[in-house]
Amino acid sequence: MKKPKLIAIIAGAVVAVGAAAALIFFLINNAANDEIKIYDTDAFFLASKEDGDTKYALFRNNGERLTDFIYSHAESFVDGYALVRHTDGRAGIIDHNGKMTVDFGVYDNIAARVGIYEAIKGSDSVLIRGNGEVLASDYEDYVFSKEAPYVAVRYGEDQYILYNAFGEKLSEFRSKDAPVFSDRGKKSASALSSKDQIIILSNRNFKVAETAEASAVYSIEDATENGKIITFREYNKYYSNDAKRAIYNKSFKEFGDECNSLALNDNIYDEDNVYITCKKDGKDYLIRNNEISEFNLPTYTSGLIVYDENHFANYDSDAKKVDIYVDGKKKLMVDADRYISPSGRSYAVVNRAEKKITLYDLDANVVYTLENAASSSELSLDKNGNIIFRDGKQEGGKKYSLINRSGDKIAGNYESITVHGDYYYVNYKESDVRYSALLDKEGKVIISGEYDSIQFGNDDTVIIGSKGYYPDRKVDLFDVQNKTIKASFECSSFTIREEGYLRVQKSDNTIVYYTLDGKEILKTKD
Repeated sequence: MKKPKLIAIIAGAVVAVGAAAALIFFLINNAANDEIKIYDTDAFFLASKEDGDTKYALFRNNGERLTDFIYSHAESFVDGYALVRHTDGRAGIIDHNGKMTVDFGVYDNIAARVGIYEAIKGSDSVLIRGNGEVLASDYEDYVFSKEAPYVAVRYGEDQYILYNAFGEKLSEFRSKDAPVFSDRGKKSASALSSKDQIIILSNRNFKVAETAEASAVYSIEDATENGKIITFREYNKYYSNDAKRAIYNKSFKEFGDECNSLALNDNIYDEDNVYITCKKDGKDYLIRNNEISEFNLPTYTSGLIVYDENHFANYDSDAKKVDIYVDGKKKLMVDADRYISPSGRSYAVVNRAEKKITLYDLDANVVYTLENAASSSELSLDKNGNIIFRDGKQEGGKKYSLINRSGDKIAGNYESITVHGDYYYVNYKESDVRYSALLDKEGKVIISGEYDSIQFGNDDTVIIGSKGYYPDRKVDLFDVQNKTIKASFECSSFTIREEGYLRVQKSDNTIVYYTLDGKEILKTKD
């Protein structure tokens, strides 16, 4: 046991559980990407006020109540476990079924460290897992990640052991100074950096992605959602021009102060559309194969359109040419008298003199050619393989259509078309009435109605149409597969919670919680 480092927690403190992220009750290995989903759960806490006191109970996401309202404090679930505090102030840990894994009173106090817990008994402390197993004791100190389940424990003067919340020893190293943890989202990536090395951690499988020598202490500046590409900046030099920079893209690379800044450009709708640029001498250069390339991004006379570090196209307004590069090598040169534009997974090359727009895919193949095009017409290839067409000849607002590669219209005409996961979200107006609709990949209407907006929950599994404004808003919860409405509500506001339920506030300030199937779970006053 070690002398406690734990900062005192006031008994009865209330956590805003709803704002915390959803977490998991067991490990799920995804064969495709080896992802371990510890941030999913089938249970969540809801709060109710009784005699002015806020108390929490645990519910299953099917609406089943698993415990009474006996908690004054409740943390989020990590790996199926959550720290709770009884209304009498005692701390314990429960699993997703509401079963105690560390009973109230076993320890004098417990603090959660993202799946790892510091537990105090008397004048000593230990680090434990959610199931109660002791992870570390007799340590001198520890450093923990604030968003991911890692802890670096110091034994002796400079010996560290890095653990994850599952009890796995990930690394052993020496450091005279305390290493620095940095995170870029709990589901993305983390890093542990000291003066001579950096340990890059994947928050998809909670393993070491790479350990590399380093000439500075780095912290993560940006990272892709999957954590496969990361930019770093020298720790504690956020306002310094001489800060060193580095990246991780399959391997770690230091640029020192050669780059004034690094920019990670990614598309939230397409995780393959990502690249890094280095600002140097006032220009933004594309980084390819972990090196600064000769390609620099747009000026007023030319423009480089980048999909990723291997697929890009450059427009030269002086030569009136577009060069399309595949694997970093020029594959095609075509005539153009206007800027090219990034168009989904394609490039739209415009020749105004010939009134023609040609859509090329990333491998420089022709996808579709629009003849006799208006000057304001646009084409873009979406991830479903369809083409979103903006018809510059169409008067009024209904300019957008979906067409296939043969040019046949499969959906339209709309005021707007937005790709959202496997769906198209469209807007249009008829007889001065505004409609929103949801289309499938083939352009067929799944949902349509007089909605002001259609909102999407996690992974697009929850879809809600709403109309009207505060305090008289009407909401429909959809069963998209069966094209039916599962439930309807009248409310002043609503929120789709990541934990797996709906929070609906009525005009009289009553709060009603529903399952994602529309079943009422709990009604309480705000």
